[in-house]
Amino acid sequence: MAEVTISWPNGKRVAVLVSVLLETWSEGKSPTYFPRTTPLKAGAIDLPGRQWSQYGGEEGVWRILGILERTGVPATVFANAISADLYPDLIREIVRSGHHIAGHGYAQDQYMLEMTLAVQQATIRTCLDILEKQSGTRPDGSMKSPRRDASSNHH
Repeated sequence: MAEVTISWPNGKRVAVLVSVLLETWSEGKSPTYFPRTTPLKAGAIDLPGRQWSQYGGEEGVWRILGILERTGVPATVFANAISADLYPDLIREIVRSGHHIAGHGYAQDQYMLEMTLAVQQATIRTCLDILEKQSGTRPDGSMKSPRRDASSNHH
């Protein structure tokens, strides 16, 4: 069997793909997972969870952009549309810095698989519209793609 030689442009030995997730939950919602050891009492407001939801747009992704700039590494940022509305300066900076923006649903607590195919498609279009409005460029992709709805398969 012949040996296959793989080569990358400019003699590079490795290819790296950097993806950043900018996820924000709907107002009053927070991640259902959290690294705490004691569960909250029923009805308690999850303030640390809310802060976790806000960290990416307020500080975390800004820090990542700084690292990417210092290292000269381009990335794709998969952003919830609600993140684009809440943090438009960040969305514009991502694009200004030469990174790619892609859709990642409307809000992190909304599950595409729980939507009908028509609602999934409408949600993706709406998300891409919001990202385009805030970034000045239309994303050409979305992390969450529509599924085939079994009820729409008529053979």
